[in-house]
Amino acid sequence: MNLCNCGGCETCKSDLYSDAIRCMVSALEYRDPYTKGHSLRVGEMTAYISKQLDLGQSNIIQIHIAGQLHDIGKIGVSDKTLLKVGRLNDEEWLEIRKHPEIGSSILRESNQLKDIAKMVEQHHERWDGSGYPNHIIGDNITIGGRILALCDALDAMASSRPYRPSMSWTHIKNEMKKNIGTQFDPIFTNLIDPLIEFWKSRYDVNNV
Repeated sequence: MNLCNCGGCETCKSDLYSDAIRCMVSALEYRDPYTKGHSLRVGEMTAYISKQLDLGQSNIIQIHIAGQLHDIGKIGVSDKTLLKVGRLNDEEWLEIRKHPEIGSSILRESNQLKDIAKMVEQHHERWDGSGYPNHIIGDNITIGGRILALCDALDAMASSRPYRPSMSWTHIKNEMKKNIGTQFDPIFTNLIDPLIEFWKSRYDVNNV
């Protein structure tokens, strides 16, 4: 437990950093209760994958933070679109697709979060270049952006939404593996099964 409250030492800076991130995530969840817990889960999954890839402590921390903040740009999406129960129409879909850029813009207000902002902006890019907002191809996408894309997709399928129940694990596994080389970096080929087991062991109430 941290006993120092000076606000200046590295320990306090770390605590303040973590608290500020939690507050930003809480602000989003107040606006979008249907995704409550999603940011936490994606953050933990990104840290897990980063460790499996042995990316080093500094990168793991940054990618973990990016996972927690990847959807922060939804703060800038209208309630009509964000809270809609049911599928989005074309206009609403175009609006929701702006959230990676909005999130990046928010995070770029901090000089210390610029690398994290780039990952957040890229979390809907795809390995084959068909993603958004910038249609970046392959390893031109940051490794953090690629990890975010993988973990965000898995959690979206594994979680219930207002317009659909969670998908079966068989379906999720098939979809994830089918999209290796198109949506996802081939480097993740052997990490899909372990990532699914990680999710089930931590978040699946039927697996407790």
